[in-house]
Order: sequence, then structure tokens, then C-alpha cells
Amino acid sequence: MKSELKALYEQKKNTQDKMEAIYSEVKNRSSKLTTVDERKLFDQLEAEISDINGSIEFHQKMETKNLYDEVRTAKNSEPENDDQILRSAKGSEAAVFTNGDKRSVRKYYEERSSNKEASKGMHIGKIMRIHQTGPQNDFESRAMSEGVASAGGYTVDSVVSADFIDRLRPATTCIRAGAKTITFNGTNSYNMAKLTTGITAEWKAENASQTAADMAFGNVQFAPKALRALVRVSRELFEDSLNIENILAQEATRAFAAELDRVALVGSGTGAEPQGIANYTNAPFIWSGANGEAPADYDKILSLIYELQANNSNVDGNSAAIMHPRTLQAMNALKSSIDSQPLIRPDYIKNQPWYHTTSIGITDSYGSSNAASKLFIGDWSQLVFGMRNQVQIIPLPTLYAENNQIGFLIVMRADVKPMHEQSLGYIKGILGGSDLLT
Repeated sequence: MKSELKALYEQKKNTQDKMEAIYSEVKNRSSKLTTVDERKLFDQLEAEISDINGSIEFHQKMETKNLYDEVRTAKNSEPENDDQILRSAKGSEAAVFTNGDKRSVRKYYEERSSNKEASKGMHIGKIMRIHQTGPQNDFESRAMSEGVASAGGYTVDSVVSADFIDRLRPATTCIRAGAKTITFNGTNSYNMAKLTTGITAEWKAENASQTAADMAFGNVQFAPKALRALVRVSRELFEDSLNIENILAQEATRAFAAELDRVALVGSGTGAEPQGIANYTNAPFIWSGANGEAPADYDKILSLIYELQANNSNVDGNSAAIMHPRTLQAMNALKSSIDSQPLIRPDYIKNQPWYHTTSIGITDSYGSSNAASKLFIGDWSQLVFGMRNQVQIIPLPTLYAENNQIGFLIVMRADVKPMHEQSLGYIKGILGGSDLLT
């Protein structure tokens, strides 16, 4: 361990010495980095420093936590719990990730990667930058060779795709609330069995016949649909910006997470769009008056929890609620009608997590109102995002060339399904508080 760190520090010093030599030469002639080769070499050395720093940080963490013995190869790696890996009778495998899971999706695929070194420090923003500026070091060259070129596009390798899913999970409100993530490769669809009718136990006298109580199963089929985002960037910004690759990764994460939230909650289920909770046939819901109304108390939240519990759902006062920021503001602004002091939540829901997302609209038509919204509560573990671990980046080098821009189409395939519709419900017809315009 210490010898590896020592070698990295020596490599870093040698690289820094080379950068210092270039800088000294430029300083002596009182100019800037003028030649193309000089600028390219300096950028390459700078990228190498970044990679070395990442390796040093990794080794330091591993040394501090003494985790080296816990890093396992693909052949003998097993999850902490049996239900973290799903396997079909034919041997197909899908990994399940839950909120607060100690594993990352990236680590899971790194353990199964034949050449994880090629993906070190790589993410989709960096892949887009490399498409435009070219690889700046051996790491980047190897990473591009690990991907799969396809008709007009580039399928990012499994580790970098997993990194994108890792970035999506904390940014997706439903996943933070407790929804599960399943990742899979190499198939157009996946089926999961769900129990629709369970076993019934009966008290019987000795020698009395037993009534058959067969379990009934339903089928949940994940048929990943294409979720796409178009990115346009000026060529000058690509060439001159120091942080463009990070901004691209952050913005792609934000856009994809927002859309995953939207379809999970209110998706229409028609065409290429997955179906959301608001359109489930069996999802319980609570009305907010004939023409909608602003929150006045917490009664409807308690009523929805009751409806969910009446369906034998694993829901209680700690089950997360998801709403638009306008609804959250109205809930937080509630005051007592007696003394105008902030209205205290009932003990049963005083610790209930409240999450917000603008993926829930505030322009629903509801009675005579066209400014209504929804609030969702449920056993979020019954909501499952299925994601193919094969993100694709399609460069569009000529489409925006007249504006000196380059375009990229980012494509991932995903679906979202309920394992038990009755465990996920909503309140509809929620208007803004009295101090809001809508």
C-alpha cells in the first residue's frame, strides 16, 4: 500500500517538474504558451496530475478504511443481501440498489469489469469533451477504446454508464424517497413476478380437510424506453473552458433526473412515455374540493396515509411525501386559526420527510381551476426504476456547424414500474396558499 502511494507521489512530482520546466521557459521569453505542441503538452501534463491525484485519494481512502481485503473480483463477488441480485432461471442477472445502499452502481460494475483502469476518473461530460478535443492522455485513449462505436453513436462502457446512474440516483427525488433501482444489460425487456394473492392460513380441527389457498402472481415487465437530451456547446467554450466537462455532466444529470421523477409521478403511459402513479388504476387518491383548495391543515395527508394502510401497504407517518415547491411552501406556512402561530404537525407525521420537485406540475385542470397540483405519499420501495446500463452519446458535429457549435445527443433507456400500485397514492387539486399568486 505505502509503496504504491510512494510511486504515485514520485510520478506526481516528475509531472509537476515537467510542467514547471515549460512554465519557466515561457516566463523567460516573456510570452504565453504559443505553439500548439507546447499547449497540448501542458494540457496533457495537467490532465495527468488530475488522474494521479484521483489515484492518490483512492489509495488513501482504502488505506484509512482498510478496505483492500474487501474489494472482490467479479468471480467471487457477492452482494451483502440475497435480494440485491436478481437472477432468472436462464442465468440473466440484474442488480438492485436501494436508498442508502452502501454499494455504488459504479463499484458494482467495476468489480465485474475486465479493464476498470480504462474508466478511472471518466464520466459522460469528459467523454463529450474527448469527442471534441481528442484524448489528452493514455487514460482517456483507453477509455474511448473501451466503449462501443455504433451507427452514428458511441455506447459508453459499463463503468462510465454506471457512474451516470450513480449521479442520477441522489438527484432523483423518488429514489431519495426510497424507490429502488434495477440495472441490467443486453436485453430489450425484463420480467419480474409480483404476488397478487397471498397464502391464507386457517385454524382447523384434527383430521379436518384443508382449503386450498393458492398464491396468485402477476407480471411486471420492464420495457426500457429511450430518454434523450440534446446538448449544444460552442467550440470555443469546449477549447477554452476549464470546467466544461463537469458542467455537462451536472446538467445532464439534472435534466435526466427531473424527467425520471416526472414520469414516475405523473407520466401518461402512452406512446414512448412510462406511466406514473397519478395514472395507476389502483392507486388511492384524496380529493381537494370540487374546484381545488389550498392546504388548511394536515388532514388530507393523514387521510391518504389511512387509505394506503387500508390496502395493507407498508406506510406510516414516516413515509416520505413528494410535492411541488409551491405546495411545500403552503404546507410550511400553515398557521393556527386560534393564535396565528405556525401550525404544528400531528405527532404521527412530525418526522415525515417532505421532498419537493418541479417535475410535479402546478397547472392541472381541476374543476374550474387550472392551477392545481398533486402531493404523493407511498411505500416508495414498491416503485422500481429499471435502467439499462448502456448510455449512448451521439455526436452531431455538422448539424450546428454554421453557428460554430457542436451538438451531442445523450440517450439512456429506462422504465419505471410499481410492484404494488395500491402502495402509492396522491392528493389532487392542491392550490397555492393565500399568500401566493397561483
